Amino acid sequence: YTRPCDCRKPKTGLIEQARRSFDIDMSRSFVVGDRYDDIELARRAGIRGILVKTGYGMGEIDHVLPQKPERPAHIARDLLHAVRWIIQGN
Repeated sequence: YTRPCDCRKPKTGLIEQARRSFDIDMSRSFVVGDRYDDIELARRAGIRGILVKTGYGMGEIDHVLPQKPERPAHIARDLLHAVRWIIQGN
């Protein structure tokens, strides 16, 4: 048996812990991931979410995303393209 934990996505416990520990500016932060849970995590944390097509990304885009209300701030081909999008000022 494992205790409930606010550290599991899409709960924001680990993001909040990192924000406090490292004085992170959430207005300039992003969550990048290949699952819809990553986009939901970003929404709950009040930051922008980027969905990458690699890993589980294409399956999530095809089968999960159409059923969900939240949309990512951006859909990137891969992590490199997500980083480039962020650096270019999105």
